[in-house]
Amino acid sequence: DELKKGAGLEYFYLEVHDEDRDDHTRCGVWVMDGDSHHRGLLRFALSAENIEHTLVLLVVDMSRPWTILESLQKWADIIHHHIDRLKVPPEKMKELEQQLVR
Repeated sequence: DELKKGAGLEYFYLEVHDEDRDDHTRCGVWVMDGDSHHRGLLRFALSAENIEHTLVLLVVDMSRPWTILESLQKWADIIHHHIDRLKVPPEKMKELEQQLVR
């Protein structure tokens, strides 16, 4: 079977409902297809302006488990390189990293 590819980068939103407070909100979601040739599109989803409010989630293709480690490493490298190019001040990056480990 041939794997179907997406449109490079797609935007969706999730409706989130907090029943305790009877509150609704939307959570924006950017989805990249698995082709690393589309890595240039990351600039639309992850910028210096929104990095503080962004979560990157790497998802693997379980139909080919022998490629999982290679795929995770490739995309972790791509994301790391992209974040480095954002020119976020080192103090800000340290602060964001500290928030992750709390």
